[in-house]
Amino acid sequence: MDEFSERLRAATAAHATRSAGARAPRGLRASVARARMLRIGSSAAVAAVMIAGIGATGVGLSGMGATPEASSEVSVDLSIDDGAVAYATVPLPDMHVAESQWEHITGLCGAPVPTTEAPDPRFDVTYEAPARVEAYQVRGVPPGAAPASADVTYAEGPSLPVFVDGPFALYVSDGIVVGLAPTYQTPVVTTFERGRSATYRWDPMGGSVACDDETGNDVLAPGDYQMVLVTRVHNDVESAVMQSLRIDGFTLPMASELPAFREGGYECDGMYVWNNLTPLTCEPNALPGVEIHEDDSAITVPYDASYFTEDVDLTYVSSPINARIMRDIDDGAPPPPDIPAYERGAVPVCGETYDGIDSGSIRGPLEASTHSLADVSPGDMVEPELWRLGRAGSRPN
Repeated sequence: MDEFSERLRAATAAHATRSAGARAPRGLRASVARARMLRIGSSAAVAAVMIAGIGATGVGLSGMGATPEASSEVSVDLSIDDGAVAYATVPLPDMHVAESQWEHITGLCGAPVPTTEAPDPRFDVTYEAPARVEAYQVRGVPPGAAPASADVTYAEGPSLPVFVDGPFALYVSDGIVVGLAPTYQTPVVTTFERGRSATYRWDPMGGSVACDDETGNDVLAPGDYQMVLVTRVHNDVESAVMQSLRIDGFTLPMASELPAFREGGYECDGMYVWNNLTPLTCEPNALPGVEIHEDDSAITVPYDASYFTEDVDLTYVSSPINARIMRDIDDGAPPPPDIPAYERGAVPVCGETYDGIDSGSIRGPLEASTHSLADVSPGDMVEPELWRLGRAGSRPN
């Protein structure tokens, strides 16, 4: 890092300490992120603009390595909103958010039906459900069926931000979890005030999944089961950080993906954005104070401190509900064609369709001057560039 960048970072950190409650409006932060932020030290003009924005009297560039002194004349154009900016050093995740949610739910498979583990008397969860639930294997609960829901109540105490997962359903046979109906919604933080209640409806998108199928494609066999609804109320620093990053349009890559998702990396070039979220390691200067600790597979990031005040980890389970899983009615559509899979080492044939490529997915952007096949006329020559993708990176073939 050059000397100017070091002094500018030190000045920013010093001012953040003095003005912990000051933060840019959320819309401004998002627009700054989308604009990919000006790179520090890229030109003298950029440096001049950034110095002017901070206030030259507060930067203090004299004396190599010296910490800038505070100035009473420093005036930063920031607005004040609910909550302050805090900094946290968190480990890079082992898996993506969706995979983590899936693993948490499927981790209950093959085990005895779980029980409520909620030692915090401030919260209470009550369930509303019909005496019997009928659901199709794939389509789930038919429209018009009696809904099931969880009512979360915060009885007493100061305002408390938490995340509420679920409710999701577990199907039980002889006391053992044999199937599930997961929820695929990413929970958002909710600040509960004393006496507040919130209702979370069970929405079994995608029907049922059998526990003995690791791919998540095999449905539960038709038959009679018992069903329980599970709701988790939780919070920790990592969850608050991820929520704050989502609001700003960012996420964190897996630790194993860090070598690939670096600033200027091919994988950061737009097509790899997940759910409109950009890996923060692709644009580390988009948020102030970001530090990547490669040796520890961790990252220091700013986050909205109003999203976290204390650790919470509560699990609520409903009473057993009688459930019947029914076979989906055949809609008369022809079965899908038997498409052969690509075999490693074979030469792909132009115009042929393959079910999958076992050696890894392949992306093939056309040359920069040709953005889509709509720009190509018969007889034109284009030179595609194929990339074989993996979790740790990609390379041209």
